[in-house]
Amino acid sequence: YVPPIGEVSIPVDVDATISPSFTLLVFYVREDRETVADSQKIEVEKCFKNEVEMEFGNEVKQPGTKTSLKVTSSPNSLCGVKVVDKSISLLDSNDQLTKDKIFQLLENMDTGIYYSTNPCNEDIPQPGLYSTKGSSIIRPPQPWSTSSYEDSFAAFQDAGFFSESYIGNQGPAVALASTARRPAAPVAIAADSKIGMAPTKSAVEVRDYFPETWLFQMETTGPDGIFTTKETLPHTITEWIGSAVCVNAEDGLGLSNTTSIKGFQAFFISYTLPISVIRGEEFTVVVSIFSYADAALPIAVSMDQPEGFSTTSDSIDSELCVQSGTSENLRIRLKATKVGSVNITVRAETASSSSVCGSSPVSDSLAKDAITQSLEVQPEGFPREEVHSILFCPTDIGKLTDKIKSQAIRNLNTGYQRELNYRHIDGSFSAFGTVDKEGSMFLTAFGGLEKEKNNGAITSYVIASLLISDFENETVIDNALSCLSEDSNLSPYETFLYAYAEALAGKTEAAQKRLEDIKPRANTTDGVEYYKNPNGSKATELETAAYAVLTNLQIGNTASDVLPLIRYLTMNLNPRGGFHSTQDTVVGLDALSKFAKIVYKDPVDISVTISGGLNKKVEISEDNKLLVQRNMVDEVPSVLKIEAVGSGCGLVQTSLRYNTNTPPEKQKFYLEVVGACSSSDCKQKKITCIVSYVPNGKVAGMSLVQIKMVTGTVPDKESLDQLVANENNKILRADVENNEVNLYFSEISNDGAQISFYVNEIVEVSNPQPGTAKVFDYYTPENSATTSYSFGDPEAAAAGPENA
Repeated sequence: YVPPIGEVSIPVDVDATISPSFTLLVFYVREDRETVADSQKIEVEKCFKNEVEMEFGNEVKQPGTKTSLKVTSSPNSLCGVKVVDKSISLLDSNDQLTKDKIFQLLENMDTGIYYSTNPCNEDIPQPGLYSTKGSSIIRPPQPWSTSSYEDSFAAFQDAGFFSESYIGNQGPAVALASTARRPAAPVAIAADSKIGMAPTKSAVEVRDYFPETWLFQMETTGPDGIFTTKETLPHTITEWIGSAVCVNAEDGLGLSNTTSIKGFQAFFISYTLPISVIRGEEFTVVVSIFSYADAALPIAVSMDQPEGFSTTSDSIDSELCVQSGTSENLRIRLKATKVGSVNITVRAETASSSSVCGSSPVSDSLAKDAITQSLEVQPEGFPREEVHSILFCPTDIGKLTDKIKSQAIRNLNTGYQRELNYRHIDGSFSAFGTVDKEGSMFLTAFGGLEKEKNNGAITSYVIASLLISDFENETVIDNALSCLSEDSNLSPYETFLYAYAEALAGKTEAAQKRLEDIKPRANTTDGVEYYKNPNGSKATELETAAYAVLTNLQIGNTASDVLPLIRYLTMNLNPRGGFHSTQDTVVGLDALSKFAKIVYKDPVDISVTISGGLNKKVEISEDNKLLVQRNMVDEVPSVLKIEAVGSGCGLVQTSLRYNTNTPPEKQKFYLEVVGACSSSDCKQKKITCIVSYVPNGKVAGMSLVQIKMVTGTVPDKESLDQLVANENNKILRADVENNEVNLYFSEISNDGAQISFYVNEIVEVSNPQPGTAKVFDYYTPENSATTSYSFGDPEAAAAGPENA
């Protein structure tokens, strides 16, 4: 018996709104009221309603010349344009925004494919998108089960539908002993969606602009949906990869396919320098000369004599013959003799005589190219720094101009976007974002609420953050404040922290009493005031002073009342504008900004005269008050005399950087770094680091190990990634900056840790100086240790990273 089978054709309009897939649900109700249903997931071509295209005006263009760039999208779209060196694009491929990644976000929020172990005993899932409250915004994949229960209800579940009227119609579960429902195979359908001969002569006199990112900017397309511009290619011989992402109020998001343009010329030179060298080191510069001319080229190569270097090669000038489609190399040895940044320029052009090419046919093309690269020469030994700052205020200062305000807003917008990179799923924040298992209470205001204990004992800096944010839950605030009032025997840090929370809550009398009670414990000398804490670090002292300033200003005390504290803070500013650690910098800058807001009244007009080792007169006015004016002191040691007259406040800071042959004596960590060759030619090497915290029975919190590479070597990224992947190493993150490896440990105990990673030699150095390494507590930087290391000979090759 064959039951009758009917067919019906149903037209389905397929467009970008249902990309990348949709589920077709078909059902009917029989006369006996049984519902028969099935569903099918159908894949659609990945496409956007906002169709974005980006193209260059040329496929190949000479470096240093202009090319056109065109972006097409829905009218009046805001577009982000990015063009990067292809080599960088390959390295950072995981961070690239692609069409597949965007549509995967939609797939992860699919309401269908819901499978339970027993539909008779399970709660019926809520329809619609997966709730993101308290969990990831991306729905985790739902594994299908091997349940043997089956009825038409599953078809509705697959399609993401649910109707209350359907509850009573759910049929009994029928056990099918040997079968299991699996997702139907998707059906793919299409959606209806709308080098010639290069020059041998360089376009610029000297090629010296080699960025990794060429373009990274926001643009708006016009009413016709088109944006065009002319851009100058950087000087790199490479392929540039670009794309555009656009958003539109009506058509939404759109992403272009990648496009490319090659920067190329038929004759060019290239050479690799180490990232930096140490004074006294000798290294080899290998100059490569490439030619794609129609015949051989006789080439004269020369290097401009770099200042601060001596040449150990017989000559830095040479002639050679470069055959068509090949390259030739020239080796030049240099020795660094002077500390500082030095430009190294290599030139190559057609030689006056073709005799160097012998009987080979010679091209008539005129070839010429030159490259300048900068090289940093660093001093040997262990770096040290001493900073002294003086705050002078002849009278009050300044006002907020429209220019400064707009600049500040831009900086705030940029900072806000960067801050979102460190946000967790639950809304909290931490130093490394989602890499950390949980958020930081200090970095989070609202993240602390769900972690509140029944007695209301959340920390006072969270209360302060909530009050600053105009948080309106009075019960939470009152519970916390009552908890603060019960504490006794507080340290100065806790006292000012609690007083600040009370001041923000309007408890002025309570805050004032805390200030009066703690005043006898102040350390005052020469117009400077600060507070020491039991077992406290320098960072804690600075944060204490900052909270003291904030509390005084919040309850209405004058700028004069906090000036001694402000002097202490400014005395401890580092040359980069921060303080000792991340946490004290955040609070310290807040205190300085609130102080400045109070004293900003009249325009700044200060004349500063410096005499002694530096004879200089510096003028500070409204036009340049935000500009840092730096001057080198040539005579060291020397005594500087500084006189300031006028109106306003200013900061004079001296920073002395020098190196010593031995590391600091007081060390809270044990640190040992060993280098060894791991290949017969020693081109690949291995670094092993052993680190532990010295104080018995104590653990250092987040700590940073910095290992500076020996000149001519670079770290192997894959082996660093393996260190982070191994949770036993307790390494949260591994960065490379200025050829220095930064390893962030979640903690370091007495038992310590031993890790290893590889480095590769890219430049030959005959007498490399030892590399240096340092470990310090991230929030208490004075708890540190420093050491040095070098590499052995090839016979001391190591087996490989033990903990990678």
